[in-house]
Amino acid sequence: MAYLPKLFKYIDDNQDLYVTRLAEWVAIQSVSALPEKRSEIIRMVELVSKEIEKLGGSVELAENGQQTVECSNKDLHSGVFGGTVHEAMTDLIYLLGKLVDKTGKLLVPGVYESVAPLTDEEKKLYDKIDFDIEEYCKDIGASQLLQSTKEQVLMHRWRYPSLSLHGIEGAFAGSGAKTVIPRKVTGKFSIRLVPNMDPEVVGKQVVDYIQKLFAERGSPNTMKVYMGHGAKAWLSDYNHPHYRAGRNAIKTVFGVEPDMTREGGSIPVTLTFQEATGKNVLLLPIGAADDGAHSQNEKINRTNYIQGIKMLGAYFHEISCLK
Repeated sequence: MAYLPKLFKYIDDNQDLYVTRLAEWVAIQSVSALPEKRSEIIRMVELVSKEIEKLGGSVELAENGQQTVECSNKDLHSGVFGGTVHEAMTDLIYLLGKLVDKTGKLLVPGVYESVAPLTDEEKKLYDKIDFDIEEYCKDIGASQLLQSTKEQVLMHRWRYPSLSLHGIEGAFAGSGAKTVIPRKVTGKFSIRLVPNMDPEVVGKQVVDYIQKLFAERGSPNTMKVYMGHGAKAWLSDYNHPHYRAGRNAIKTVFGVEPDMTREGGSIPVTLTFQEATGKNVLLLPIGAADDGAHSQNEKINRTNYIQGIKMLGAYFHEISCLK
């Protein structure tokens, strides 16, 4: 470990270089969910490919996209036609309101059946985790949570599925009054899957449930429901030597014993890497709880970024010591 202090000093002396390189990367607006940002995604892949080629690898860019356009007759004036037509928005709001209850419980039949059971070993992990509910509420700007205990909050963040409503496409969203009945609206929601849940099975359960609700409603409108994409949850063995190496690296750089946590997010490539290589995969985080992922003013602390680079070096050292 004698060479680690030299490595850490080099990183400290070149902080501005690392920050500049990071700025070049985040300046590329590679938002994969926005079609208008496709050219930025290509820029990001090209930048990544240059770095990989420096390491002796090769990269092939392949595009994959799908676009669906549907039209009905026209929007209608609510003052003229309201009260005489079966409005699409009314049907949609009804269906969305039947997906989850006020406690956060999913109402889709059978969706909880495949969720991995809580073991005594896992339950003990929550006791040691440093987590303050009041600070958590303060960070996200919420006055009250769905759960009241630390253990329940963390379990519903990490090990139980959740359903979130994200928006309605085709509906009026601007400021001021609007008296138009939209001809077509599309509701968007997602389900965070957890270990043992199969996206294909859950997708069918959701589709069948919504179609049943719509049939019972007796609306003459046309309704389509489909899953955009889905991926299995990834969970690894935290007792694996790679995780011990990661814990030691964190202690070397940050001076604390790390908590073993889970996290929700759309990173299906993690499981792909594990299945393709047959090797253990480790996610070694350097972010903070208040980074605001996907929110306004998303950030990463400079200190965490620089210390994270050191941690990566320390991790490689720990890996080299494994037998």
